[in-house]
Amino acid sequence: MDEQENKPDILSKIFDKAGQPASPPQERPKFEYPPDDEPSPPPSHNGPGESSGAAAKLLPWLCMVLGAALLVLGICLLQLARMNQRLESLEETVQSVALIDQLQRENKILQQELEKLEESVQQATWRTRELEQENQAVYAQYYAEQDKEQQLNRLWYLSRFMEAGDYLIASALVRFSSGSNSPEGGCYNSAQVEQYRTYAQELIERGYLEETDEFAAINETLSLPLLAFTERWDPDKNHDAAAMSLLWCALEAHFIHGIGSDEAAAQYLYLYPLGDPSSGYPDRVNRLASPFTLEQFELMKQDLVESENLAIADNGDMSVGPGFHFDVLYTLPFHIPPS
Repeated sequence: MDEQENKPDILSKIFDKAGQPASPPQERPKFEYPPDDEPSPPPSHNGPGESSGAAAKLLPWLCMVLGAALLVLGICLLQLARMNQRLESLEETVQSVALIDQLQRENKILQQELEKLEESVQQATWRTRELEQENQAVYAQYYAEQDKEQQLNRLWYLSRFMEAGDYLIASALVRFSSGSNSPEGGCYNSAQVEQYRTYAQELIERGYLEETDEFAAINETLSLPLLAFTERWDPDKNHDAAAMSLLWCALEAHFIHGIGSDEAAAQYLYLYPLGDPSSGYPDRVNRLASPFTLEQFELMKQDLVESENLAIADNGDMSVGPGFHFDVLYTLPFHIPPS
């Protein structure tokens, strides 16, 4: 209750003071210079002299602190440089490791591709070997068929020569095909072998051929005595036998061995006396050979002229043709007897 009664008195006092006029401001004291004769106050203990002395005492210490700070700063910079170098080295190492990882991955991929290629090469090698074996089998069959065809052609010519009475050229056929190349080696059937033996035996009985003491292995189970010319009809000594033997060598090269042997046939004609009318060999052939044999001779010459392996002059002289290639020298199985 007392506090509530005192509140109006306090408020009335505040309002009374607010209604009173404000007191005038006091004047600011003026600064007055001291008189000239008044002595100066004594210097304070904290004056400039004492400050400069303290600064002089603190300067070496500040220099030491500054030097130490610079040294620490240099050490920090050196450490920072080394750290940067280590960071660069570490970055290079990381890059090297990443590069190595990449190279290892690429190497693994290349290794896989290499394995695939090696497998492909191995398969190709196996296939090549299979093809080579197949080719060898085909070539073997081809040459076997070719040999068989050649032997059958020889038997055909032998039968025609024997029927025509051309015993000199027939004996040359049998003599030069005896031995390991004998038709009895498997190309003939039993009837053909018997026919061939019959012709050979007839030539032996007629005195053109004879058996020798030497034997030739025809196959794994058969060996036959070699046949040779008798002394009288030896082409190394007899010009008639040499002329007919020379003619057979040319006919065999052209008609039996095929077109690929036309160079051999042409050489047998123009390199030897059969191609030179002055040697007398063409006259011997015309006198000794049957019409069938002479017909084969003319057909062969025409073929060789058309293939440009042979050239024939008007007088019958034979020479090399414009298309002839003198790569191989074909030799005779006998020696031309001296004139």
